[in-house]
Amino acid sequence: MPYIDVFCDSIECEAYHGNKLSARNKINIMQNKKGFENTRLYYRIKYSPHYRPKIKIQEEDNENHIVELSERGVRFLYEGTRPLRKGAELQVTIIFYDGAAFQFSGNLLRVEKKDVILHFSGCLPPTRIVEEQKYLTTRISSPL
Repeated sequence: MPYIDVFCDSIECEAYHGNKLSARNKINIMQNKKGFENTRLYYRIKYSPHYRPKIKIQEEDNENHIVELSERGVRFLYEGTRPLRKGAELQVTIIFYDGAAFQFSGNLLRVEKKDVILHFSGCLPPTRIVEEQKYLTTRISSPL
């Protein structure tokens, strides 16, 4: 079953939105079960294995599976053979279930075995995050 996790603020994406979000629309801090503060600032979706979109790194043939996605970054499982290192810049294409594709460049924030986090230099449109939430919500109520 897909798990949808939503965080909102988009301070760095204000240029994309064209104006500041009101305080009423911001969720600045969420507490997790251990009492640590979660200060993520963007919408984020966690995908179950059955519904993961794909991410393709420029100049590589294989497609990798996205584990988490937000307006400003992605966590994915890297299946390639090229060594990746923290801080490196990548050009990627994200491919969604409906065939929609978005191209980004970004810097690698973390590389641990196959688990990779890429921070985008631009923004994924928030409307795409909403579309993904709708898609996953319909999948929750219907079997595979």
